[in-house]
Amino acid sequence: MTKNCGCSGATPSRLIPPSAVRAAARQQFTSTKARALAPAHASAHHYLTHAYENTGRIDEARTEGALYARMAPDIPHARHMYGHELRRAGRMAEAIEEFRRADALHTAWSTAEHIAAEYDWNYQHNLDLLATSYQYIGQMRNAEPLLRASFAIASPVVEQALNKREWPVFLRARGRVEEALAAATTMTAHRSPLVSACGHVEAGRALLLQGKTAAAAFERVRRLWSSADPDLPELQKTR
Repeated sequence: MTKNCGCSGATPSRLIPPSAVRAAARQQFTSTKARALAPAHASAHHYLTHAYENTGRIDEARTEGALYARMAPDIPHARHMYGHELRRAGRMAEAIEEFRRADALHTAWSTAEHIAAEYDWNYQHNLDLLATSYQYIGQMRNAEPLLRASFAIASPVVEQALNKREWPVFLRARGRVEEALAAATTMTAHRSPLVSACGHVEAGRALLLQGKTAAAAFERVRRLWSSADPDLPELQKTR
């Protein structure tokens, strides 16, 4: 079972950085005005879905997400965002169906436009959520090929690269420690010190399961962490 299922309902406000709360409040204010001016336009509902989710107002986010998906059924991100809110509400089977629809739309669009998957951050993110949703309900055979595919896609986005830890975590949980160590080692070579540190953490855990010392791996984590720029947005999210 994945720890990052995102299905626990409202996010405690103490876990949301104040800057994110302020940004979401501004987004909510402007999007509410936009919805009043153009209630039949999907964009306001899109931004309100994000604003409500980012402040832990999941019921309202789900309502807006449903409207967004209904008004823009052929936009992959619309289906994805509704899946987001269904997943947070614990309605995993429905969330999976939305993520599946988003994946099909993404694939059709990228094929028609000749856009490589690595340049579409939302395709990878949707793939991750679909895979871990399958994992959450115990459908490991469905989860595995999706996690493997996502791990193999290069990404210029550090946060997306960090999410690739789900693959070695999955392998380790399945007792496939050698494969988990190999995947973690791939992450250690990433140019971002955060992603590299994450890879060393996973490598250390795999080494411990093999009965080997992991001190060197965790020392590398400490050095990478101390060398990272504390003002990096992705680092702020992890502290």
